[in-house]
Amino acid sequence: MRSDLKILILAGGRSERMAADKALVEVHGRSMLDHALHLASEYGPAETIILGRPEHPLGIKDKEPFPGPARAISAYLQTIVQKCHILVLPVDMPLLRKTHTDALLNCPTGAYFEDQYLPFAAAVEPGLEFTGARMKELLSDLRINEIAVPEGWRAHLTNVNTPSTLKALNAI
Repeated sequence: MRSDLKILILAGGRSERMAADKALVEVHGRSMLDHALHLASEYGPAETIILGRPEHPLGIKDKEPFPGPARAISAYLQTIVQKCHILVLPVDMPLLRKTHTDALLNCPTGAYFEDQYLPFAAAVEPGLEFTGARMKELLSDLRINEIAVPEGWRAHLTNVNTPSTLKALNAI
């Protein structure tokens, strides 16, 4: 466990496809935000920050309304004052487990899984200058590597973005 780990939970999106606040939508009896917070708690004393949730005790307000994930993350990273490691979790991935995120954190400079930009881990230093709007650009600026998704993990990396995906997941 890294003593300099900060866990960022992305929870400030519009949730247009879901037509409901994804952070509050329940999967197997718990909100998706609670699923993400439970995963974060498995890292012990790591600092957890919920981006886009100023009403939550661990939350902070996005710099601009609905900036998108890359801008929300980069705005937060501009506030860091010392080198640290971050683990970025999307709020809408309730099947994600510590085994999956450990694979990202075990890469020295950080990593993300092939064909999807979230979750990711990165080693970051103060002074990140990011002016883009896309996750692909942010990950490139952070100089982290893409890693293969191990067999059997793909389902755990599914975003719950629509009512039909939610219904299917709750039926399992």
